[in-house]
Amino acid sequence: MAREHGIRQAILRDMRLYRAAPITGEELAKISQEPAIRHAAPGEALEQFELLRELGYIEAVPGYRGLYCRLAEKGQRQLLEDFPREPFVWGPGAI
Repeated sequence: MAREHGIRQAILRDMRLYRAAPITGEELAKISQEPAIRHAAPGEALEQFELLRELGYIEAVPGYRGLYCRLAEKGQRQLLEDFPREPFVWGPGAI
């Protein structure tokens, strides 16, 4: 698994934890306990966070000028076993 896939998975897991309290990418990178995020190069986790948001796995919460985000339904499905795993999140061998 590529490093980016591990970071993407970690971000989605963290976003599931914070679903009741929207969070920014910077805040997530600072407080995450996920090893993939904690050991990522500076800015790498934020870059992956923005990619996940652009592709609809994470969505902006209305009323916060797009700064605060939450896990979108598309992102939630990637964390459930009943749905197919997408290669963007899980790597090229995912199906």
